[in-house]
Amino acid sequence: MMRRVGRIRNAVVIIWITVGLLVLSVAAIAVAVTARSEAFAFTALALVMAGVAGVFATIATMIGPATRSTNALMVETRRSGVLD
Repeated sequence: MMRRVGRIRNAVVIIWITVGLLVLSVAAIAVAVTARSEAFAFTALALVMAGVAGVFATIATMIGPATRSTNALMVETRRSGVLD
């Protein structure tokens, strides 16, 4: 149970970092457009890609606890014999 809570907490931290990266990428895009800087454009692209990777990492972190809790409910239901 504590590992599940820990993974959920890690997923929340990852998603907050991801939101921060995406906000920074929007600011970098604004600087790249106004300054016509290719360096800022590549930086913005890297920040967007890091943000998307963070979203995928959050999804991967949350799939494990979600499937385990579903399987635990099914096992307990079968074991108790309520639906038999």
